Amino acid sequence: MSALRARDGLRAPVRGRLRIAAAFGLALSLACSLGCGGLWERVRHHEHAVSWSHAHELAESNRCDAALLSIERAQIERSLTRRFAAETTWLKARCLERLGRRQEALAHYRFIRDFLPDSPSAESIPLEVRAESRAKSDPPSQWIPPRAKLPTARYTRAALSAGIAGQVKVYYSVDPEGVAVQIRVTADSHPLLASWVIEAVARGEFAVPDQQPQVSTEALAVFRFRTRKDVADASDSESGARPVALVQP
Repeated sequence: MSALRARDGLRAPVRGRLRIAAAFGLALSLACSLGCGGLWERVRHHEHAVSWSHAHELAESNRCDAALLSIERAQIERSLTRRFAAETTWLKARCLERLGRRQEALAHYRFIRDFLPDSPSAESIPLEVRAESRAKSDPPSQWIPPRAKLPTARYTRAALSAGIAGQVKVYYSVDPEGVAVQIRVTADSHPLLASWVIEAVARGEFAVPDQQPQVSTEALAVFRFRTRKDVADASDSESGARPVALVQP
């Protein structure tokens, strides 16, 4: 009998703690129903600020691969201010230069020149990019060149969840050595999507033409990044975990 009383005595504090936890959970749920939107928004802004600060530190210490990932985390927001879009794109271009990915770096500088010319970062783009003519609106000589292999552009689940989606059109030339050059996004789009498209085109495989090998081929590609609405049950399906940017010939 005394053992039962002792066991009940041990259970009483446990039941008390469970009631407190339940009450706290209910209070938290009520608080969230009233203002969690603003709370999570502040949390996201804080995460972006931390990622951006960390990207600067990594770039200064020449850890550019890690800096690029941190910049992408900072850019995962549906609406970026023009100044922030330019600053993050400029730092990304600098890191790409240091990594030897020159054509991608130049394409990022062109994005700032063409779509964010009023930002302070536009004053720091290379002179060779400033001297170029702006992106042409005329149709290129062809769409994706024959025997070209363009990879699927990256598209992270975080970007999909944030509602970052849309269509990115890109012009580029294929030089006589089969390398994509003069890559330029031709319509204003989210900097993160533009960056992933630039990366995909730069990594494309292009066969050198048999005729006139000394002539560069100008081409156009369109990448469409689908929204969560377009991807059925994206959180559970295999397609939601994989990139869902499509190359449209």
